[in-house]
Amino acid sequence: MPTPTVPLYKVENQFTQKVLENKPTIIFIHGNSTSSIVWDHQLQEEKLKTFSMVAFDIPGHGKSPSLKDYSIKNLIQILIENCEQYKSVILIGHSFGGHLVMESLPYLSNCIGSLVFGAPPVKKPINIDVAFLPNEKMGNLFKGDLNKVEVSEFVKILVGENQNWIKPLTTHIKKSDSNFRTSLGGSIANGEFTDEYTILKESKIPIAILQGEKDSLVSVEYLHSLQIPQLWKNKIIIVPKSSHSPNMENPKAFNLLLLEFINYVVK
Repeated sequence: MPTPTVPLYKVENQFTQKVLENKPTIIFIHGNSTSSIVWDHQLQEEKLKTFSMVAFDIPGHGKSPSLKDYSIKNLIQILIENCEQYKSVILIGHSFGGHLVMESLPYLSNCIGSLVFGAPPVKKPINIDVAFLPNEKMGNLFKGDLNKVEVSEFVKILVGENQNWIKPLTTHIKKSDSNFRTSLGGSIANGEFTDEYTILKESKIPIAILQGEKDSLVSVEYLHSLQIPQLWKNKIIIVPKSSHSPNMENPKAFNLLLLEFINYVVK
């Protein structure tokens, strides 16, 4: 397999070298302005130790390189090239990472399952006003330079009042490439996203959609309205005691669901 044009920095779980070769690699994709750090609770989960797990830093985040071109098309191509390095994968995407996962599915023949959360599959023309809830702080997600208050508001959107994550998320938001946020806003305005709902509706692999019960960004009513034949459990899974980031806010419940989904896919 050719080396990716832009190799992404990755964090692997400590059990990677001990797993069986016939098992898929679980690949985690984080969201806007964070990094692979958001998957710490998953990479350290004892119950998942028999699986090889990899968390990428997407371009402009963490330890991955910054880009001049943050177009959706380019980001998807980079993700595809990095995922193609593995024989078979299950993709886990949070927030914008979930959108990248959905957008890449038609091009990844080695993907055997996908779980997304904090990422409502949008339609064409892009239906942001329906898929997302009104939130006066949403503009911070697409603003280049953020002041201290705006960074704090950004963190609150992600994890509410969860004290354990305020400091690390603040650090990583500040370190992320500000051009990424403005480019993302431009991509939305220019309609660069494809019809993610149709991608999921036509998918032949298991699809799981999770939702934090107190998510202030994603419309759960919109999620419930979607008809996806391969939807795991035939429903949207609500994760209690969490908002936009159940992987961080309620890792115990999230990890149990993740393990159950992985076992369902590989059965």
